[in-house]
Amino acid sequence: MKNLVCTYCGGTEMVRGVQTGYASITKIKGWRGQSLYYDICANCGTVVRSFVENPEKLR
Repeated sequence: MKNLVCTYCGGTEMVRGVQTGYASITKIKGWRGQSLYYDICANCGTVVRSFVENPEKLR
């Protein structure tokens, strides 16, 4: 994980989480669902970054 800084509180300790259940992203046509991952500030809980694990599958 890169050195992320929370824009809300300035915290630098992050935890990584994944959204579970049916909350994957899908395009209207063409993509298969992918889970959303989050880098979350351990100090205040702000979501600093959200991303998919395999962006190459979006093309």
